[in-house]
Amino acid sequence: MTQLHKYFLFVFFINLSHSEISRDTNLVKFVYYGSGFGRNESGTEIDMTSNSKPSLIRDNAKTTFVIDGFLSHGNTPMSQTIKDALVKTRPSENVIVIDWGALSGSGNPIVALNLLRTSQTYLFVLGNVGPVGRKVAEFVNYLAKVASIEPSQMHVIGHSLGAHIAGAVGFWATSDFGKNMTLGRITGLDPAGPFFSGGLNMDRRLSKGDATFVDIYHTNRNGLGDSDHRLGDVDVYVNGGDNQPGCGNVEKKGAFLCSEFYNI
Repeated sequence: MTQLHKYFLFVFFINLSHSEISRDTNLVKFVYYGSGFGRNESGTEIDMTSNSKPSLIRDNAKTTFVIDGFLSHGNTPMSQTIKDALVKTRPSENVIVIDWGALSGSGNPIVALNLLRTSQTYLFVLGNVGPVGRKVAEFVNYLAKVASIEPSQMHVIGHSLGAHIAGAVGFWATSDFGKNMTLGRITGLDPAGPFFSGGLNMDRRLSKGDATFVDIYHTNRNGLGDSDHRLGDVDVYVNGGDNQPGCGNVEKKGAFLCSEFYNI
């Protein structure tokens, strides 16, 4: 699809509203996990409006945030799989899943025969990327104040649209709270491509400079993944970065969804 076609699609869709998808970033949830939390066990939601440190949070400890993408919520496979691995291998660290399901389009599954509706949903959710990132940046500042966690100790892992939210977290952390709030690391897992590739939405996309170190892993860069390259300090092209082995035989979800690690 050419950039001109994308532009006209954008103009057509952007004015459509989705009453079931919120714009209220106060609905973003910060769910804590650490040692002692087993698989499939519910985490503990943290309320940063209390201005006091939750007892579960480890002071001055490495802290990893996990953010899934379009149509996700806190219990989608990406968030839970990475959370489980982190809790198991890094028991002395804080692990926090960002649940932005009220703003991600969660509950609006991709329907192959309703591409129009899916595209409308995506474009509406796209408008939440920057604001959600800014809300998470507020949480980063909160942890720095109440738990003495240095931004250099913080690592944000984002998938698909969540990767661009991670970039927005880094951008807003320094824009709103100063250069001393520069994040230590951001990892982008197959950053979303639609309306980002080709220079679109550069103010909302993940790129080098959003953290001290930005590493990006491409798995579907000419499909749903970002087709722009070399945007991180390190860009890794898994099996070439386009289509993943074994995905050509996937019938139910389609090869492009399989290659994008999309678990809906």
